[in-house]
Amino acid sequence: MFKHYTTVKLLSTVLLLSLGVLALLLSVLFWQGRQRDYAPQSEAFNGALTSLLPQQEQTEQPALMRKGPATWQAYYKNVHLATSFESEDLQHRIEGLAQSKGLRTAVESSGTHKTLSVFHGDKLFARVLLLTALQKPEQKKPAIAIVIDDVGYKKDLSSFLDLGIPITFAILPFERATRDIAAQLTELNMPYLLHLPMEPDSYPSTDPGKAALLVSMPDAQIIQKLTTNLENVPGVAGVSNHMGSRFTSNADKMAVVLNVLREKQLFFFDSYTSPKTQVKKIALKTGLPVLENELFLDLKDDPDFMRKQCAVLLANARRDGRAIAIGHVQKKHMAAALKEFIPQCKEAGVEFVYLTDLFATQGENKPQ
Repeated sequence: MFKHYTTVKLLSTVLLLSLGVLALLLSVLFWQGRQRDYAPQSEAFNGALTSLLPQQEQTEQPALMRKGPATWQAYYKNVHLATSFESEDLQHRIEGLAQSKGLRTAVESSGTHKTLSVFHGDKLFARVLLLTALQKPEQKKPAIAIVIDDVGYKKDLSSFLDLGIPITFAILPFERATRDIAAQLTELNMPYLLHLPMEPDSYPSTDPGKAALLVSMPDAQIIQKLTTNLENVPGVAGVSNHMGSRFTSNADKMAVVLNVLREKQLFFFDSYTSPKTQVKKIALKTGLPVLENELFLDLKDDPDFMRKQCAVLLANARRDGRAIAIGHVQKKHMAAALKEFIPQCKEAGVEFVYLTDLFATQGENKPQ
């Protein structure tokens, strides 16, 4: 009798364990099924969304999302548009598509940036950044933008201001005349840049100064220092790099800088001190407006050298419709070389513009 009882108890235990294992397996299969529920739906919506967007003007980055037992793909897209009218039209079309699929949308606007997020319940299926193009639809004349770097050591800019052409000055932070020059240019209604010191390849033998961003800095320190530098040069239209061959070549650190500038709706002008620069690559991912230097006019403080560089600059402008070059405030022959260059440009039908004139509004990547 006892033996029979023991056998029954053992069988009951085995049965209960088997049922438990079976229940666990069914639960796993159920939750796995739940995890796969949203992937086909998000992929199908992305296909319809991709067909809706301008094919030549969009970039996409998918991301695997997980929330509890559910997994799906979220799609992050940047779309470049010519006008705000196109942006409004595309917004309505995306909202209509989402509604037809039983999805909801949320819209955030900031300047010429507009972000549309598409959700299934609380699950993000797509985030579309609409960027209104900055370039003027047509440039009547070929244009040259001159940027004069290293401003801030002294107040007197008369040798450049007296030229009577648009010049974009790049002001170093925390120099003797930094704030006075910013105030002067503001009064003259002339856009200017923060000339942000950054670590060069030759650091520490070459010192970019106390205000410089270094690749060894943690991200939080870079953000804090960048913010402080911007506060010291109030009213800037954008930011350019002073030195920075090592820093601009570091994609992770440049991403930190460009994300801050995007939040502040500022553009970045890459002085192009290194062919390894990562600025344009990162800017395309973040949707930040970027322009690049094409020529240094005064690598030698010599009138003949500057004439040759100006001739190259003029040829580039006539060929490409626009050209950008950098000179330096401390080069004693730079202003005189520009004064000599102005009549040549007028004769060739080429106009001088501010760097910001290459944009209709702020908020878009480098015009192509």
